Formats: sequence, C-alpha cells, structure tokens
Amino acid sequence: MTDAPGIRARAFAQTWLGRLSGWLLAWVGAIVLVQILVALAPGDAIDTLPDPGLRAQLTAEWGLGGPLATRVIAGTWHALIGAWGSSWTVRPGDSVGGLVATAMGASAPMLVAAWAVAVGLGAAVRGRGWGEKVVVGLSTLPVVLLALGAIEGINAAVWAGMSAGWWGRPAFFALPMEGGVVRDALALVALGVGSAGVAAVAARLAEADARIDASGFVLAARARGMTVSALRSLKWRHRVVPLIEGAQAAFPPIVGGLVVVERLCALPGAGDLLWRAVEARDIPVATGVVVALTGTTVVVGAALDLLRRAWDPRLRAEA
Repeated sequence: MTDAPGIRARAFAQTWLGRLSGWLLAWVGAIVLVQILVALAPGDAIDTLPDPGLRAQLTAEWGLGGPLATRVIAGTWHALIGAWGSSWTVRPGDSVGGLVATAMGASAPMLVAAWAVAVGLGAAVRGRGWGEKVVVGLSTLPVVLLALGAIEGINAAVWAGMSAGWWGRPAFFALPMEGGVVRDALALVALGVGSAGVAAVAARLAEADARIDASGFVLAARARGMTVSALRSLKWRHRVVPLIEGAQAAFPPIVGGLVVVERLCALPGAGDLLWRAVEARDIPVATGVVVALTGTTVVVGAALDLLRRAWDPRLRAEA
C-alpha cells in the first residue's frame, strides 16, 4: 500500500530543503562579494589605528596582508559567526552590532514605503497599455538620477535664497544628514519607482489576468450573468498569488537601490553606512551591514513564499 501522506511529507521536506539551500547560498554569495570588493579597494584602513598591538591582532584575525583568498575567507567566517567586533574607521571603537541595528532601523521606513509604492503602482498599471509602458519606462536609472538631481537642485535653490536673506529657513529644508519632507519624498519615489520592482509586479499581474480571463470558471461566471463587482472580487482572489510573487521579486532590487539613494540623498541608513564602510575599507562594518541586508532579503522572501503556499492549497499539494 502506498503511503501517500509519507510521500507528500518527504516531497515537501525536499522542496523546502532545496529552497533553503538556495536562500543560504545567495546570502553567503553576497557576503563573499562584499569581502572581495573591500579587499580590492585601495589603501588599508587598519593602518590608521594608533595601537600597534591592536593592528597586529586585527591583522591576524581578519587575514590582512595575506592573499586575497585568505582575506575573503576570514571575512566571510567572521560574518557567518557574527564576530563583527568594533568599527575601524567609520565610527572607530563603536560596536558594529549597534551601528548596524541603528542603521537598519533608520532604513526600515524608507524600505517598506518604497516597496509599497512599487507593489501598489505595479498592481495599478497592470495591463493598462500606455499607462503600464510609461510607469515601467520610468523604472530606470536615468529617472532615479533626475529625481536625485531635483532633490539637490531644490536644496541648493533654497540655500541660495536663505544666504541672500530673501527668506528664512523653510520647514521642508534639509541640511545634510538631516530629515526633510521634500528630500525624503523624492528619495522614496526614486527608490520605489526606479528599482524595477514596478515592472516585476505589473508583468506578473498582467500574465495572471490573461490566464484568469481565459479560465473556465470566469467564462462560466459570465455565462451565468454574474455582476461586474462580484466577478471582480472573484478574479482578485486568484490574483493574490501573482501579487505575492511580484512583491517577492520587487524586494531585492529595492534593497540594492537603497545603497545608491541613501548615499546620494545623504540619508542616514544601512545603504549609506555600507557605502561609507566599503569606501573606508571598514571590513567589520561592511560585513555587518551586508549580513543584515541580505538576511532581511532572505527572510522576506521565505515569508512571502510561505504566505503564497498558505493561500493556494494547490501549491502545497505540488510540494
């Protein structure tokens, strides 16, 4: 007799083991890539430390001065076990764990809001002809740079007027590393629209709509004279899985765009901290930020995958 429950359980375990392996591989791969970039950057941050004993200790712990492979392996090992220690150059002596936690907390609202913008816009323009083409076309790097240029232009114009005595400091004006309504709003739009997440969501929902419209249950509902509102509600229940898949695809590029947007907009957060750490070759800080950002991406992807399978029982059966 076939043990159907046992077969399904083994299939489910194998499927999730494969997915977990893929997520962990992507996580480790991102950590290794940043270790390579930091190791190849010119100069050596540890040479700025005044204590010779501390320099010797850190050189031994992080494989500094050795071959590239040795340095990458040492940095990756520190990342995986969470032995980040203290900052070398970005904030000398400060705990890397505390710096990363503060930076992630500062980036979280921008990250979530930009993700919501990408998913909402993608859902709104799906399959709408020229509207979809325009919004997806805006999801490009030049538009991001134009938006960031507008931010800098607004701040420069306001500062010129303040210096000339034409007006006082407006409430929205932002000095570097200080929040400002206009700059934050433009940075949010630049990140949400310019991350390519809109295109990912729109494409998945457009494909799903075409499939749903041609399905037997929609054709039968129309033949029975189902009202437009009831049919719309029925179709949206079948759009949930494609919407989750689009949100899942949109998140990683938004995390990547966070580095560029925060740096160019002088917004304090994980992206800006990573840029400064790589630039200053602060290996512990760069390592901690990458672990946090890639770990967040993996956790969000896994959670959405679980949500997708919880919503659609057919996906659980396939596993």
